[in-house]
Amino acid sequence: MSGSPLNTHSAFWLALLGLVVTNAWVGWNCWILADQAQAAVRQLTHLKRLERQIEELREHPIQLEEGTRSSDALARLVETAAKQAKINPEQIVRIDPGDPRRIEKTSHLEQKTSVELREIPLRQLVEFSLALEETGAGMHLPSLSLRVPVGTDVQSNTEELWNAQIILTCYVYDGSITNSPTTSLSR
Repeated sequence: MSGSPLNTHSAFWLALLGLVVTNAWVGWNCWILADQAQAAVRQLTHLKRLERQIEELREHPIQLEEGTRSSDALARLVETAAKQAKINPEQIVRIDPGDPRRIEKTSHLEQKTSVELREIPLRQLVEFSLALEETGAGMHLPSLSLRVPVGTDVQSNTEELWNAQIILTCYVYDGSITNSPTTSLSR
């Protein structure tokens, strides 16, 4: 004879409860493992992006100059780039080189130059920016501010004109300070 109906029902419900608990535990573990796998994929993507940046810096390292540039040298660089972009010299309002400042406790200096251009088409501004960076003189353009010129009739011109404030930056090596490898410029 088979067991009493009460024992059969109890065994059935106990087995069902065991299956539900086991199923929940397996589901929970699968969810945790899936979350960890997604995190690993995100980390791998990030590491591959860092690897590409490192390879790019190896192929094209940041250029450092061996000394600060004089105001005249900076003005010549800006004027040469302006000629390449076919910018009229009268549109260059100001070239103001700043004093070099030390980058933390390294033997490197950062020299910023402010350039102001008036009533220049956006196309020429882009060409000017590219010409500056292509000079091979280690000039970078980290900041560009555009304003609409005052009193300009937009409809009378075929092309929009802009006043531009540009900050050019170059990094300079100054061997007057010796430092340890841990404090050198790590770009």
